[in-house]
Amino acid sequence: MSNYRLAERYAKALHQLSLELNKSDELRDDIYLLHTALKGNRDLELMLKSPIVNAGSKKNAIHAIFSGKIDEMTLKFLNLLIAKGREIYIKDVTEAYFKIDFIHREITPVVLTSAVKVSKEIEEKVISILKESKVVKNVNLTTKVNSDIIGGFVLSFEDKLFDASVLRKLELLQKQFEENIYEKKF
Repeated sequence: MSNYRLAERYAKALHQLSLELNKSDELRDDIYLLHTALKGNRDLELMLKSPIVNAGSKKNAIHAIFSGKIDEMTLKFLNLLIAKGREIYIKDVTEAYFKIDFIHREITPVVLTSAVKVSKEIEEKVISILKESKVVKNVNLTTKVNSDIIGGFVLSFEDKLFDASVLRKLELLQKQFEENIYEKKF
């Protein structure tokens, strides 16, 4: 079984349990905290993946780090993953959980790439335009900076890509220029 399928199964089960117990908001916060901790602390991630560290030590470390910060249900879930030897997939489970939760809440992840950092006003305008166009219901906007696009922006979500970058326009001009030269040569 692939890592994603395994992570997705655990994430679905956890998401379903959170809905049944009416704790979806608390669990979402817990998963975000856990994901951020794993992403920002390489030592924690390495400890969980280490075959040398035994399950009891991993459970104690998780309890010491997260006790009082996350719901008891989330701690029990982490203990279950460790007991089953699936702790190396915790980060994958958190990522799968977010995807499942976004689908459940009808949130579309959108990536806005620009040559320079965009202001909050522009972020809000992009969200507003997307919602008004009824292309998406709810937006989770992530911004990225890529100076290679020179100017303009690239907007991507679901399977759509809107490329209004200067780089893309230059590429189109170059292609058009090359086609014109080729036609005149022959």
